[in-house]
Amino acid sequence: METARQTLRAGRKPLGYSPDALPEYAPVVQDAVDFEPDEEQPTPELAALQRRITALEDVWAIENLMSRHEYLHAAGLNEEELDTCFALSQADLSFEPEDWGVWEGAEAIRLCYVDGAPPVGLGMMTEHDTSTALVVVADAGRTAKGVWMWPGHETFASPDGDSHVFWSWGRYGVDFVKENGRWKFWHFYIYTTFRTPFGTSWVDSALGPRMFDLAEGETPPGMTPPTLGVTDNAPYHPSRAPRLLPDPPRRYPDVLRDGLLHPAAGVVTAPEDSRSSGCPCHVREAARKGLASRRACRRRGRADPSVMPHGRPAPSAAVSLSKSPCP
Repeated sequence: METARQTLRAGRKPLGYSPDALPEYAPVVQDAVDFEPDEEQPTPELAALQRRITALEDVWAIENLMSRHEYLHAAGLNEEELDTCFALSQADLSFEPEDWGVWEGAEAIRLCYVDGAPPVGLGMMTEHDTSTALVVVADAGRTAKGVWMWPGHETFASPDGDSHVFWSWGRYGVDFVKENGRWKFWHFYIYTTFRTPFGTSWVDSALGPRMFDLAEGETPPGMTPPTLGVTDNAPYHPSRAPRLLPDPPRRYPDVLRDGLLHPAAGVVTAPEDSRSSGCPCHVREAARKGLASRRACRRRGRADPSVMPHGRPAPSAAVSLSKSPCP
C-alpha cells in the first residue's frame, strides 16, 4: 500500500487533500476501499479494543481536567473552577487543602475555596505545575483515581505593600467521577511537601515557626471552619522519614450502591495484586471515628495503625466489598 509520503513525492494529492483546511499532519484518506460500518455486534476482540481506547481517552481527559484546575487557580478563577470542574451533585464531594481540614459538600467548599480565597490583586501569583501523573480508571469506567507531584511558587502582596514570596511544593490525591460523560473532581486532597520563603532552605523553614502563624487545622481569619479536621498531611521535616503520601492507585472496580457510586475497598480485579486500591473516602471515615487517636499517633511520631496514606487501609484493616467504609 502506498504511503502518504510516497503519494506526495509522486506529485499526486491524496483524496480529501486541502492545504487550507487540513493540518500539517492530516491523515491521508484512502480511496481504494469503501468502508461501511458493520451493523452487527462487535467481536470480543473489537469490544476489548474499544474499552482500551475509551480508557486512554479517559486518562487524557482527567489529565486535562487537572491542567484546567492549575490554569484557573493561577488566574484566581476559583469560582469558575468550582462550577465547571467539581462534581457538585455528589453528596459526599470533599476538598482538603493541605493542613486546614476537610470541607464536605458543594456549599461548604464554596465558602472555603471561593469566598475564603485570598483576594486577587496586584502582585499576586500562584502557580503549581503538575508532574508525575499516575491515573487509574476503574474497570467500569465511572470513577478514577490520580496522584500528582507539583513544584510551585507563590507571591502574596500584603497591605503594607510588601510582597511575600515562597517556594511551594506539594502533591495531589484525587478521586474522579464521570457525570454526563464528563470527568469531575469528587474527593480532592492537597498534601504539603514544603513551603519556604524565597532564599530560605526548606530545612530551615521546617525547623522554624509555622508560616502565616497558623497552627495545624487553623484556618485564616474570616474563613468558614472545615467540616472535619486534618486527615493526614506530612510536610518535610528533618526528623521525619519519607512516606508514600498519597498512595499511588492500583486497578480497582466500581461499585454502585443505593444509586451512588463508591470505589470498592479492599477489592481488586487483578489476580496478581491483592493490595487495596486506596480511596480518600476512607480517610474521611477515619477522620470521623478516630481523629483524636490519629493526632496522638502523629504527636508520637508514629503512623496510624489503621489507615495508610491516601486512604489505603493497612493489610489488617482491609475490608470486603460488603463492608465498604465509604459513606
